[in-house]
Amino acid sequence: MKVLEVENLKAYYEKALILKNIDIDVEKGETVAILGPNGAGKTTFLKSIIGLVKTEGKIKFNGENLQNLKPHKRVLKGIGVCPEGRRLFPDMTVEDNLRLGASTKHCDSELELVYDIFPDLKRRSNHIAKMASGGEQQMTAIGRALMSKPKLLLMDEPSLGLAPKLILRLRDAIKKIQKDTEIQILLVEQNIRLAFKLANRINILVNGEIVEKGTVESFRDLEKNYVQLL
Repeated sequence: MKVLEVENLKAYYEKALILKNIDIDVEKGETVAILGPNGAGKTTFLKSIIGLVKTEGKIKFNGENLQNLKPHKRVLKGIGVCPEGRRLFPDMTVEDNLRLGASTKHCDSELELVYDIFPDLKRRSNHIAKMASGGEQQMTAIGRALMSKPKLLLMDEPSLGLAPKLILRLRDAIKKIQKDTEIQILLVEQNIRLAFKLANRINILVNGEIVEKGTVESFRDLEKNYVQLL
């Protein structure tokens, strides 16, 4: 069953064409990764799904056409977003940042799920977000997206700026999300090794176009070449 279906997608910034004829889908139980160099259009693709840029083509979520829905309506349908750069409210506590992601005031069960996945956040829940480490801030950003109870989680460069040890902890947390929830993940990354550890399928995006796609297994022998490309 396809949770997300994107066909013949074009995306624009004003009159500039950024994405050309993109076809990507995410099936139930999958994590799908989008890899590519800086400026390839990866973030624009995620913005297209959530409705933040002008698009043409088909975007369907659980069989429903999203094209005429505002961004907040898409979130309410079950699309969570962890943006590049974390975008936290720096002077609020970690827990207050998390609660802002919830769709209702009664969100204790969602909060406990986040604390189960990221136990460090429970210990730091009353700390001001700007005083948290980079890794804790990234955990908070992912946790905030989980608070909306998404069926599909969009993650934009979650490993960006993290030390190698923190990337390993992030990897383990995402694996726990995959194992313990029914959330599908669409992952944008430049860390190809992290993507290969987490994803079922890979899409290579270059200059606004998909130039290669396939299962992770189909890319194994080419991994070194793609490390050089990206």
